[in-house]
Amino acid sequence: MILNGKENISGTVVTEFVLLGFSSLQGMQLPLFCIFLVMYTLSLIGNALVILIIRLDCRLHTPMYYFLSKLSWLEIIITTTVTPKMLSLLITKKKTISFFGCAIQITLYFLCGTTEVLLLGAMSVDRYLAICNPLRYTAIMSSQVCMLMMLFCWFGGFICVALGIIFKSGLPYCGPNVIDHFFCDTAPLTLLLCADTTLVENIEFASSCFTLLSSVSVTAISYLCIIVTVVRMPSAQGRKKAFSTLLCLRFQIKTAEWEERRTFFCLPTSSCSL
Repeated sequence: MILNGKENISGTVVTEFVLLGFSSLQGMQLPLFCIFLVMYTLSLIGNALVILIIRLDCRLHTPMYYFLSKLSWLEIIITTTVTPKMLSLLITKKKTISFFGCAIQITLYFLCGTTEVLLLGAMSVDRYLAICNPLRYTAIMSSQVCMLMMLFCWFGGFICVALGIIFKSGLPYCGPNVIDHFFCDTAPLTLLLCADTTLVENIEFASSCFTLLSSVSVTAISYLCIIVTVVRMPSAQGRKKAFSTLLCLRFQIKTAEWEERRTFFCLPTSSCSL
């Protein structure tokens, strides 16, 4: 991808994009700024506390909490990639973002979003091993294995994002550099391309579906095996402990699921503008 600008069909170079954002909500921009700022701050504080507590408490140096800390890091990166620019659109007159900034924003957003989806699948495998194979769990889920699983999630996210970027980078823009959104999302950017985008859309859709279905399938199979194992436990206390662990984990990662749906069900042919 050309990072300093992109030539459009008329021969001029697109060096920046105009983000319309919330321009249609003139009277609501200050209240929206305050609301989003509070939500962003609370999100940062919450995820930072999770990371800090896991880091400081040696009792939490387990695979489950290792993955939770990485999930919190991903949430921080995703929100920080989008929210500061969105907040500036609400209180300043500058509505533009550079071509380089747009490329960085869309790459980080979808890279971390895809990695997060894959990480949720890895976390379900971890819980499956902890409950269904407790005697071998420590030997299987070593620190090296946890690191390899995390690297696999990052690698899978990179491959999915790189496919769309590579195919889209060679296509020309049609002149208008106005994005009807509050950040550089793939759907409004695709609308600015003046070439046939069918191949790009199909590639992005296929990679998104493959990633999402892979994660959902692994999660569903893992939890089904867990439920079968827990039901067969002779001890009521053992069943209660296992279910408590699952409920705790599901509560802690629930906030990440909206990002999973948002990342993969906003198709390139639709408009995602608020």
